[in-house]
Amino acid sequence: MPKIFHDPKDDLVIGKLTASFFGLKLDVYIYYVEGTLIDTGPSNLSRDIKKFLTTFRPNQVIITHLHEDHCGLGYWINDVYPEVPIYVSPLRIEETEIESPLPLYRRLFWGRRLPFKALAHPEFLETKSHRLHVIHVGGHSYDHVVIHEPCRGWLFVGDLFLTTKPISIFHEENAADMIKALEKILSLDFTHLFCSHRGPYTKGRELIQKKKEYLEDLQVKVQDLKRKGFTIEEIDRILFPQKTLATYISRGEWSSLNVIKTL
Repeated sequence: MPKIFHDPKDDLVIGKLTASFFGLKLDVYIYYVEGTLIDTGPSNLSRDIKKFLTTFRPNQVIITHLHEDHCGLGYWINDVYPEVPIYVSPLRIEETEIESPLPLYRRLFWGRRLPFKALAHPEFLETKSHRLHVIHVGGHSYDHVVIHEPCRGWLFVGDLFLTTKPISIFHEENAADMIKALEKILSLDFTHLFCSHRGPYTKGRELIQKKKEYLEDLQVKVQDLKRKGFTIEEIDRILFPQKTLATYISRGEWSSLNVIKTL
């Protein structure tokens, strides 16, 4: 069973699990607001996630984006709770009904993303006490949405936070688009940030602002080096001389070069 944090007065339940692979460890947080599940987590953690969802039965599910660590249990919810709607971005709804082809390291780390049936998300989701606004922002992936509860100052950001100073990004990400996504987020009224891999933060606005400023400063440095005639690869070696283990394991799907290319 995941480690569970529950604040009865806010009707918010948080489940924390940890995935590991070749020395890499990454936490996964599941958020449950009065029957609304925000992301399902990956299929490789299905045993514990199924226990969580048996205790905290969902009556609707919203997927922040269609990566396998966020929707890997969609197929199981279809089977066990067939009446429960799963909402995804209309930009990728047709993809949910086919199995996503994944590199080996992602299948080993997160598991497969089996087909599941989904609906296009509405503008907001209602619970007994909350109205959860579903807002498309892109950034981490082109279909990425955030979930905003303005009355409580909550913002569920999927993978749009992770860290204030990213030194590598996924090959589907675009750092310039991420800056725009962070700008859009900062136009919302929130204080509490809920990240899918780093957990909850009480000073969420400050963290999003720090990440935006870091990327903007980095963009200035990259553009300056480009004007001086340095190649993308040279700029990458100058600004990020040390490479992460994830870069080698993923064969560059996660890399600092992806940051430089998209700034």
